[in-house]
Amino acid sequence: MKIGIELEAGFLADSISDVTDLCNEIKAEFKGDGSVSTYKNGVSPREIATCPYEGEKSLPTIEKDFKQIYPFIGEINDSMGLHFHFSFENIGDFQALYNKRFVSFFKKELKEQFKDNPILLKRLNNRYCRTSYDRKYFQTGSSSSKDRYKCINWCSFQRHGTVEFRIFNSPDNPKELMTYLVFTIITIKKFLKNYSFGLDFDLEEEKKGLCKEEIEIVEDKKVIVIRGI
Repeated sequence: MKIGIELEAGFLADSISDVTDLCNEIKAEFKGDGSVSTYKNGVSPREIATCPYEGEKSLPTIEKDFKQIYPFIGEINDSMGLHFHFSFENIGDFQALYNKRFVSFFKKELKEQFKDNPILLKRLNNRYCRTSYDRKYFQTGSSSSKDRYKCINWCSFQRHGTVEFRIFNSPDNPKELMTYLVFTIITIKKFLKNYSFGLDFDLEEEKKGLCKEEIEIVEDKKVIVIRGI
């Protein structure tokens, strides 16, 4: 498993050269971001995109890197997001995650874990990380499957070889960033571990947009297991 991180934020204008030097040191890209807005004077809307980290063993390095970044941030607001990119050596892991069951499971876990975080839960209705998927989304070649503005975006697989998680708000501090990241890692591993054992999921969510025959299949949990563990 490899992990890439994109953080949108308002960076202090007089520290841009310092952040550029830091990003060169940690091998991250530092660039302008026209998709976010800033409202304070003396800040510039920017995005940091890291190179891939080597999975869980890199968590201390990730925390260290972002502890260095955050002192240069002058504004965080609700136009800004935090995106995680995950890649896997085993193509079966991508296949196991590429279905509506995983979306339902991820949303369920997120709502339970962060029920006291209204800023994050508000993003469930954000147009840049929509949580609804029509029935054709997971069909190869469907036009709807090219929509990257989803809470979990598989379009990034074609470009980056990753699954992108777009649901998270830009956090106020590196500790919150690490909380979001660890949650995502645990949720992915939990789903993959239980995938072939009839994992419980939200039936009502699964049934949206399905025909009668498909609903019967969902209710009976007659799923094709792509990956056995």
